[in-house]
Amino acid sequence: KYIEREQLVEVIKLNLSGARGGMSKYFTLTKQGYEAISKKPPKKSGGTGAMHYFLEKYMQKSLSEKGFTDLVIEKNIGGKRIDLFGKYDGLKVGIEICCSTIKTEFRNVRKDIDKCDVLIIVTPDKKTKEKLVKELFKKIKPDEKLKICVVHELLNDPEKIINKS
Repeated sequence: KYIEREQLVEVIKLNLSGARGGMSKYFTLTKQGYEAISKKPPKKSGGTGAMHYFLEKYMQKSLSEKGFTDLVIEKNIGGKRIDLFGKYDGLKVGIEICCSTIKTEFRNVRKDIDKCDVLIIVTPDKKTKEKLVKELFKKIKPDEKLKICVVHELLNDPEKIINKS
């Protein structure tokens, strides 16, 4: 509790397994936390916020254990960066993380869709996913290359997400 009260960490609550029983807590150091241990915070680019950064790192590690290869965070392709980019079963897969800013995802889809065989937008929870689907498909037509899921769905069964039509 002390490290939370002193704002040395930010608490991220997520259900990354999809199982019932509530959220797990993940902790990331804040700027003050890094100062307290006399370290520099890692350089971040792309999406802002502790949850976005945590999900990039967590998915990079977890998806590499699920058959993804060459996973790169903030991969620059043709002057545009994709949150996470790699290969799965020979397909070029781009992953965008949508924590809350639904507005930017329309722009991300337009910039990323032609650079990937599959573009996946992951959200931290079902509510954000539903809101994203509702707003996004007001502006664009559904595309078989575009997949939208909650992060635990991709972590648990990437094959199902990537190959669903």
